[in-house]
Amino acid sequence: MVVGRDLETDLAVLEVDDSSGITEAHVARFADSGSVRVGDWVMAIGSPFGYRHTVSVGVVSAAERELDSFNGDRLTAFQRYIQTDAAINPGNSGGPLIDASGFVVGINTAFNPVGPGVAFAIPIDLAGPVASELGRSGFIVRGYLGIVPQHLDDDLAAALGLTDKAGVLIADVKPEGPADRGGVSRGDILISLSGIRTPTVSAYIASLTELSPGRPTEATLVRAGQETKLVVTPEIRPGRIDSEKPEEEPGDILGLDVADRWSLEASRLDAKKNGQGVVITYVSPGGLADQKKLKKGDIILEMGDRSIWRKEEYQEALEEHVTSRPLLMLIQSRGRGTTRFIALSF
Repeated sequence: MVVGRDLETDLAVLEVDDSSGITEAHVARFADSGSVRVGDWVMAIGSPFGYRHTVSVGVVSAAERELDSFNGDRLTAFQRYIQTDAAINPGNSGGPLIDASGFVVGINTAFNPVGPGVAFAIPIDLAGPVASELGRSGFIVRGYLGIVPQHLDDDLAAALGLTDKAGVLIADVKPEGPADRGGVSRGDILISLSGIRTPTVSAYIASLTELSPGRPTEATLVRAGQETKLVVTPEIRPGRIDSEKPEEEPGDILGLDVADRWSLEASRLDAKKNGQGVVITYVSPGGLADQKKLKKGDIILEMGDRSIWRKEEYQEALEEHVTSRPLLMLIQSRGRGTTRFIALSF
């Protein structure tokens, strides 16, 4: 069950109960990802391409890597990464990145398909507080000021007559936004927010997570060469959270959604409209069915000693199953026509 998710960091918190099939669990120990240095040895653990319990080894290539986009997907400013040359592939996402002492320093999340040896993990120092807040409330609330921050390079600093680049240039201010109402102007240099120094754009972004919407906070700026202090009242960052906890992920006790063969969902998976079986339309990552390598488009032909022709029969078979023994299922693989037996314990 999904307790909560955060789109800004691409993280979620799951609740695992007795129906998950996990019989033994060990709590991973976290390290301080801020102490990670380029050249440190790390291990990535996951199930790339379905090969379960795979370990790959490499070094840290960069710390706090900022990316504007990745593989066509727009990333948010709250995402900063540990870059590594340890192999991270589809199936590694969500797995740990572990240091040489066995402590978790990151969560594997992405790789560059056109650049072998370029992969990324979310630092555990970022993931930990997000996970704690998701566990408490199911969602994350961040402050919003309504400004566009810009990095101060050497040329911009010289043009503005600055001798110190430790600050963020305010490139734009949203009309009637919190910063605008507080007196912040385009061209100001933000050097601290709520007492937290903001020498870079990434530091400014990080400081937003410390702001409480509706609570006035002090912003220190440089304007026309003079230091100025203003009071701004952050709002809730728009368009990024839900007021309620997210709904539970689709999937039944086996981690499956199925459809009748004549349904639109089944036709999209290239299943014939007529014939025995129900078509798998969703497989919950890490669920019982996923552990047995069931895939979208596979067809469930039999469950126990009964043939399955309709979704209602599939659901009845689940309800009637005696949980003291594994459930035997006959599966037809998508697009192959071949069948195989699997047994699921739940």
